Amino acid sequence: MAKKMFIIIGIILMGFIAKDAFLYQIPRSSYADIIQLNWSIDISKNYDEIYSIDSGASFHGDGERYHIFQYKNSSDLLSSLNLMSGKNTDMESNVMEILNSLQIPAEYIPDFQRDYQYNATTATDSSRIFFIFVPDTKKLYIIEHIL
Repeated sequence: MAKKMFIIIGIILMGFIAKDAFLYQIPRSSYADIIQLNWSIDISKNYDEIYSIDSGASFHGDGERYHIFQYKNSSDLLSSLNLMSGKNTDMESNVMEILNSLQIPAEYIPDFQRDYQYNATTATDSSRIFFIFVPDTKKLYIIEHIL
């Protein structure tokens, strides 16, 4: 009886180990890959992620997402995003509304007093993505509102 129990426990443990080994082999998508899939926008993958938060899991994948990427070399990024220069108070207001709903700490909110470049894209379902790049710091802020 004890031998049977030992064999059953061993088989269960081997199953868990095999599952973990299989899951470890699955490649993880970068957030740049997810942006490409969702928005058909390519961004350079040569970044360090500084901050990331979302509004939580939902059945339809809707909600808000916020990421900050630090780049060492921003030349690839600038050509792929088609960024515009100058202040855009409507965009700033929309971004702040999303960031306030996510309760972002002040140190992770873009400083709109600095010079920045931006791009805002709206999907057919009215979902929106905002890219804000601050050249002085080489930080890219990505704000998504998905419906």
